[in-house]
Amino acid sequence: MNRPAPDPVSSFTAPAAARLLSPALLLSLAAAFAFVVGCDDTPTPPPSVAAPPQTAPARRIDLPERPTTQQILTARRQPLPLGEIPATLEVPDPYWKLNEPAPRIVVLQGPAPAGDVTVRLSRQEVDNRFTLFSAERVKAMIDAAQADAARDPARNLLVNARDLGDARILERRTLQGDTVAWTINLFVPGGDTPGNYVPYQLGFLGLTKAQYDADRDFLESTFRTLQYVPSLRKADPANAPKGLFNQP
Repeated sequence: MNRPAPDPVSSFTAPAAARLLSPALLLSLAAAFAFVVGCDDTPTPPPSVAAPPQTAPARRIDLPERPTTQQILTARRQPLPLGEIPATLEVPDPYWKLNEPAPRIVVLQGPAPAGDVTVRLSRQEVDNRFTLFSAERVKAMIDAAQADAARDPARNLLVNARDLGDARILERRTLQGDTVAWTINLFVPGGDTPGNYVPYQLGFLGLTKAQYDADRDFLESTFRTLQYVPSLRKADPANAPKGLFNQP
């Protein structure tokens, strides 16, 4: 009796398969299976990042174009009243103006050939109070400035005292490091007693020695035009509660 030939598939039993699959092959299959499973996983999207807030574009500020040296030197000189100081100064028009950058701070500003110039206008104080100066006090200030210039002429570039009508002027230029302290004290008659003066000052701010040397002729010709104008005097400011230079 003839037996049927064994089925090649059914005769390939698990033990036989195990014998054909070497340990190295099993490891390779396991690694391939893990790779396939890993590729099927959908990656988690990164957390959304909020877009930066949109800021408004910076506002453009159109600054006036600085005049040329030729324009500055040839500009018409126009008398400019100096606020509550009863005086005028002939300045290049229209380039020099009075400005108030902060409360109770008044400055004269304008271009010079070598750079811009800022001069503060103020009423002098004693112990944080406005007061009148006697003729004796004014003379003592002038004498002290002249004595200091004699002791140290290298530092004192100029000390000049002169009359300006009924007013008096004390001008000083003092070298301080790489800057020049240039002040013009104007003593204007005031008060009920003859011989008393209201003290004002014009003081350059941030004037370097380099610019002083370069612009000296131009600045001297400008500030030489300082004129005391009695008609510009306001009411006696010694006790005035308010004013261009008075504290509120």
